Amino acid sequence: MLKNSLVKAFSVLLAFIIIFMAVTSVFASPIGISEIEIESSLKDADRNFYYSLVAGRLKSSFPTTLIDDGFGKREICLFPPEYAGCYIDETNTLHIVLTKNADYMTTISNYQEIMGINDDEIIYVVADFPLSRLYEIQRTLDKVMVEFDMSATGINEFTNRLDISINRTREKDVIDFLKTKFDDFDEKCITFSDPIEIHYVAGSTTDLLPSNTDSTMTPQNQNTLIIGIVILTTIVAATTGIWITKKKQKQAKAF
Repeated sequence: MLKNSLVKAFSVLLAFIIIFMAVTSVFASPIGISEIEIESSLKDADRNFYYSLVAGRLKSSFPTTLIDDGFGKREICLFPPEYAGCYIDETNTLHIVLTKNADYMTTISNYQEIMGINDDEIIYVVADFPLSRLYEIQRTLDKVMVEFDMSATGINEFTNRLDISINRTREKDVIDFLKTKFDDFDEKCITFSDPIEIHYVAGSTTDLLPSNTDSTMTPQNQNTLIIGIVILTTIVAATTGIWITKKKQKQAKAF
């Protein structure tokens, strides 16, 4: 009886681990959302969510690399030169932004294949600056935020500009600085606004992160998280199985 109980406990544990890993295998994939089938019927049910998945599939197809630029190692996306961003407008329509130098027919065909759909409602628009260039400028400014009295930077894929919150007397200094870093720098790629005021409240903590930190979990982080969950779940399940077995042992001895 005791042997059978022990075998059952470990059989249940093994089956649970296999099922759990099968369910989470999609999210552990290096291409993440690109392996999730996007049903066209979802477009009628939730248009915004549908296009968010479509845009996510396109973005997840771009390669990534690790850099160390003074803020420690971090992962960045290597956007192709023809890609200038994407956004969903107030009518929940997806816009994909391409640069003027893009081969439109080839690029659109490639993107449709990546997204897995041929949707005539997706709008392709033209912009001046590749998204990769805007991020490169932003990372350059990250290192001199304090020096030039900048309070924040952010990339606006709708306007195809890098927004900079700054002490307005330092605007020319920033432009001159960027001209020393980029031979072909075009100051039209940035816009300035008044500095953001930060109000500190007693008992709260504000974390200041590099302005181009991407909140989206990377595939590597997904894998690490899932492995951790599997290990933790295994430990909990094994501990529970052992506890049940010992309890049955005591009950058997009592009889």
